[in-house]
Amino acid sequence: MFESKRYKKLAKAHLKHNRLILAFTTFLSALLWFVFLPTAISAHYGRSALLCVVFVAILGITANALAALFLSCTASSKEQRISFNNYLGALEDWQRGALAGILTTIRISLWALLFVIPAFTAAYKYSFVYFLLSEHRTLSPSRAVRLSAILTNGYKADLFLMHLSFLPLIAFSLVTFGIGFLWTVPYMAEAQAFAYLDIKNAALKRHILEAEDFGGK
Repeated sequence: MFESKRYKKLAKAHLKHNRLILAFTTFLSALLWFVFLPTAISAHYGRSALLCVVFVAILGITANALAALFLSCTASSKEQRISFNNYLGALEDWQRGALAGILTTIRISLWALLFVIPAFTAAYKYSFVYFLLSEHRTLSPSRAVRLSAILTNGYKADLFLMHLSFLPLIAFSLVTFGIGFLWTVPYMAEAQAFAYLDIKNAALKRHILEAEDFGGK
């Protein structure tokens, strides 16, 4: 059973003592994206595939680092503060993050050739990739992509509806010229991290996946 209210409640409780570090890392990651975004746009229209790949790789590296931080927050007690070292440590795993970013972008882009809705569905299909990579350090990006597709099967609509419930906060964030996103984005990501853990544990209990499936290539 998908319990979005419980995931949001847990997220809020665990964020209580970690709002500053998560807001800072969210801002830092977004800053990197915006710094390289003009280069990626000009590369796209200038047909420079290499620069586009570099931008996608940077997205993957930072997304992987953020996922590691949010997962460490779920594992902490409600009063425990997480460390910035979790974020820095995940940045050192840049090869897997970069490759995951490239693989997921290619797959979503291929679905986008059909229509917007298939691409949107694909984005949810691969939404657990970075959580998988962060939790299982020997897992290859290609296997993480396959496992994410299995885990999200039957849950994509639930994840979408949970994200829809954040619309009032998203609207507030827009009104505050984006400042509110420093709270909203970590809140959404932390709720998704709890959803990931719940869905993964359910898949293990129902033997849809086995523990050994999360290791190797």
